[in-house]
Amino acid sequence: MAKLSLSEVSKKFHVDRSTIYRAVRNGRLSRSSDGQFDLAEVIRCFGEPEQTSQKIESSKQEGDESTKKLIAHLENEVKKYQEREERLMQQIDRMQTLIELKSVAPATAAPHQDATACDTKMPQHATTQQDTDNKKNNELNIAENVA
Repeated sequence: MAKLSLSEVSKKFHVDRSTIYRAVRNGRLSRSSDGQFDLAEVIRCFGEPEQTSQKIESSKQEGDESTKKLIAHLENEVKKYQEREERLMQQIDRMQTLIELKSVAPATAAPHQDATACDTKMPQHATTQQDTDNKKNNELNIAENVA
């Protein structure tokens, strides 16, 4: 037969210690000489113990599952934020490089000529009407000389 201590009876049957002492004093519950209680005697006095351990375990398992899901979600969020931070740091590096290049470029660039001097000259690739007429005349002269 299973023997239980006072604290085990109190925990398993959800009964205060004072209630157990009262039951022993009134003769409803007997105790052995070593202070232990017989399980059958305790069940007779207080009824079957509640099966809270199974309920606790099932709720604990459900809690574990939801905790695992939450952890996975948070790890995913952390990964996204780390990737975003990396992209932003790369963008900052590129911008700093561009700023450095821009500040160095004007100092090393060759001095520009005055824009008005360029405006007064005709570009080399531009042709005038006279150039076009001269070209046609030359082609006609060549054709006549060949014939």
